[in-house]
Amino acid sequence: MPHLLEREIAQTKPLSLVDQAAANLHRSSAVLLQEVASYLAGNDISAKQYNILRILRGAGESGHSCGDIASRLVTPDPDTTRLLDRLVGRKWIRRDHGDHDRRVVRVRITASGLKLVARLEKAIQAIQNRQFQKLKKHDLETLIALLESLREVKVAHES
Repeated sequence: MPHLLEREIAQTKPLSLVDQAAANLHRSSAVLLQEVASYLAGNDISAKQYNILRILRGAGESGHSCGDIASRLVTPDPDTTRLLDRLVGRKWIRRDHGDHDRRVVRVRITASGLKLVARLEKAIQAIQNRQFQKLKKHDLETLIALLESLREVKVAHES
């Protein structure tokens, strides 16, 4: 009997275990993220913009540089500046130039950005709790360890 992935994508030829694992990872990620992205789109914000707001909330009053924000994104984006511009335009974040060096720019979340994140994250947490409800604590820990081990291979290869 074909696996769920094979039925979903109407795969007729057998896939190698690595192909099955990779395709399942990509498919699962897309399905899980789509629900969150749809909720966020209904609130007129993208998943990457929401990610930036969460990063800046965590930074507190000290904020972050644009480069720091870009390096912390869950899904990297080569045009982080464009994302920041949109958030500034919505008054959810602000850019501040350094007192001693005007080239230094810190990005900080505004009060309205904080309110937005607080409102959105409750619903997103509920979505994610429902999405992962079939997994026990041990299963979640195993999943996390496996996913992190995949990224460690990438990091080791880049070194």
